[in-house]
Amino acid sequence: MDFHLLCIGGACDTLQQTCGGVRKKKELIGKLKLLCSVRTEKAFEEKLADLEKDMNERAKEWLKGEMVDKDKWALAYDDGGWRYGIMTTNNAESVNNIFKGIRSRPVAGIVEFSFEKLNEYFVDRWGKARSLLDKGQQWGLIAHEHLGDAENRSVNQLAAPYGPERMIYGVRGAGGTNIGGESHGGRHYKVDLRSGDCTCMTPQLLHLPCSHLITACRARSFCFKSPTYLSLYYARSNTIKIWEASFECYMDPSQMAGVRGSRVRAGCVTVET
Repeated sequence: MDFHLLCIGGACDTLQQTCGGVRKKKELIGKLKLLCSVRTEKAFEEKLADLEKDMNERAKEWLKGEMVDKDKWALAYDDGGWRYGIMTTNNAESVNNIFKGIRSRPVAGIVEFSFEKLNEYFVDRWGKARSLLDKGQQWGLIAHEHLGDAENRSVNQLAAPYGPERMIYGVRGAGGTNIGGESHGGRHYKVDLRSGDCTCMTPQLLHLPCSHLITACRARSFCFKSPTYLSLYYARSNTIKIWEASFECYMDPSQMAGVRGSRVRAGCVTVET
């Protein structure tokens, strides 16, 4: 199945062209990025109202038109979590920088450079992934950092079972103090251990266990690193499989096998027999 999703970088570029004064552009772009990245529909509506207050009529009209396909650019409406939290195409676009210096070279030179650079890239990435896995780092960097943070936050949370099968848990987080210095009580979340869902939406969108899910798993003596809660997409062993494919070493023309069949040359077709 194919899913067409949009990079929020393109949305930010469009907003820059439609918004008003230059002084507000940076602030508006920040609010738009936040709108795209919040994980619940309630938070999306709140951030949308805050963004629209600072937009001119032209920008509002543009944003209204984009709402028809908000599932393509808003993380809160990413039904199925196909983005895995990825909101930009920076990784793909970074390849463009590699080719900037060779644009003036002949086509054959560009093809040769591309081939050699890709081979170098695959060998280097495989080596780094293999080394990290040998050191015991089972999960990729994003998952590793996320799990560490989630486990630390789960220490101050409490879980209470609900329902006859006790697979539904209410998790209460620790209270705290906001930026204004006001104290607030702990927030409550609902965790379903059968599906691995949480009302914070992190497991559904990132396919990673949130701190609330970890708290519920510990209360039920479940492993929160099982494939039910932690996608194998983040496993270092799968990263190795991506980069283990190898390129075939190519020869110079004097060592290549002869070509048989039709050959196009200088607008003419010659047939080798």
